[in-house]
Amino acid sequence: MPGDSARETEYEIGYSGNSRRTPDTVPPDLNCAILVLIKGWETEMVKRRVMFTFPQEHVREPIIYTLGNQSQLATNIRRADISEDKGWVVLELEGNPEEIEQGIARVTARGVRVDPASGDGIEG
Repeated sequence: MPGDSARETEYEIGYSGNSRRTPDTVPPDLNCAILVLIKGWETEMVKRRVMFTFPQEHVREPIIYTLGNQSQLATNIRRADISEDKGWVVLELEGNPEEIEQGIARVTARGVRVDPASGDGIEG
């Protein structure tokens, strides 16, 4: 709608093209894409602490790095104990709940045991 400031704000945030265009001049398909993108920004972010237990064959693999790199999750190592033949990590995952579940499923599929973790002794 012409003059609808909320719609113009959404357009300004989501569209990086010619800023002189108004929402009325945006093709309908592009306008829908912009609104979907903005709705994605409103996704709930949560933190979840988990414990990864690595079997010997996975101790040297960059599983935590890969998890953060291939997803929209922030990973924060809170505690860890790694040796040549085994290892565990208390990890804080931050992101939307669906992405956290998908990330845990990918790690589990690689053979890492994932358990819930509560307090880790390190505040912050």
